[in-house]
Amino acid sequence: MTSYCNPDQCRQAFGEVLQHAEKIKNDNAHRVEVMDVGDIWAQGDVGLVRIERLPVGAVPIKSPSAQLAPGVTQGSRHCIADLASCRLFMLPDASPLDGPVIDAPEGLTV
Repeated sequence: MTSYCNPDQCRQAFGEVLQHAEKIKNDNAHRVEVMDVGDIWAQGDVGLVRIERLPVGAVPIKSPSAQLAPGVTQGSRHCIADLASCRLFMLPDASPLDGPVIDAPEGLTV
C-alpha cells in the first residue's frame, strides 16, 4: 500500500479539515419552498430535485425516518422538521444513494 503521508501527518491533516468544517457548518433549519419541476435544492451532501409526479411503483414508507441520509455523525443530519407535513415513498429499484421520494405540496423544513 502506498501512503502519501505518515500517520502523524495524516492525523494532523484530518484534524485541520475537521476544524475548518466546524467553522463553516450551519445547523440552521432551511425552508424548501415549492419549486418548479427540475429545480434542485441542496444542503451539504443531500440534494432534492422537484419531479413532476410520483414515480410509478413508488411505495409508501410506513414508518419514515425524518433523517434524509443515513449516517451517525454528530453534525447536521439533514432531517425533515415535521414529518406530518409530507409523505415519504421509496422506489422499488432504489440504489443505496437514493433517498425517499417526498410528497410535500406546501414545502418542508430541513
